[in-house]
Order: sequence, then C-alpha cells, then structure tokens
Amino acid sequence: MGKPSPTPDPWITRYVHDVIASIRKRRMSMKLTQQQVAERLAWSRTTVVALEAGKQTLTVEQLVHLACALRAGPWDFLPFALFNAEERRTQQKLDAVPFRKRPRNRGPRPPGLLDD
Repeated sequence: MGKPSPTPDPWITRYVHDVIASIRKRRMSMKLTQQQVAERLAWSRTTVVALEAGKQTLTVEQLVHLACALRAGPWDFLPFALFNAEERRTQQKLDAVPFRKRPRNRGPRPPGLLDD
C-alpha cells in the first residue's frame, strides 16, 4: 500500500487558487475563450478548463506557457499577498524606475580608447 497523500496546506491551496483566478481574469480581459487559449498552446480545451477549475495541478511549466499565451510574464499572476507591506512599497518603487539596459562587461578597454 502506498503512502497516504499529505493534507494540503490551506495557505498554499488559497495561493494557487489566487494564481488561477488571475490567469482567468487575464484571459477574460483579453476576450479569449478557453478554446482559443488551448489552441495557442496546442493543448486540449479540457486541459485549460481543468486548470481553471482547479481540478488539475498547475505546474510551473504550465504557468510559463499560459503566461506566454496571454502575453504576460509568469510573475504577473503571482499575488502580492505573499509580501508584507514594506516589501510591497519597495517593489512599487522598483517598478516605478524606468528599465535601462546595462552595458555588458566586455573586458578591459584598449589603452587610449574612451579614456576619461
């Protein structure tokens, strides 16, 4: 006889439910049906239905694929309830800073080139 399955942690269950709800909200805001999302991913519609209904476990790989199909990043679906208020304020400050690509380190410069 196999091991009994552990009782799911209610906090994790709620967190996963919130992730799935945000995926569904994004899909609906884009006016996409479950069938259209499934077609974008080459999945069956029943897979999308089962994921949104919480009847199938959402893997990280599936989260990444869904995010791509919904033109978002996987982090966009993670609830900020995970962070405390101070971390949220810090994240909001970081989000407000415009992204600037940092130059790649290409090693030492040749002498005389762009000397300051």
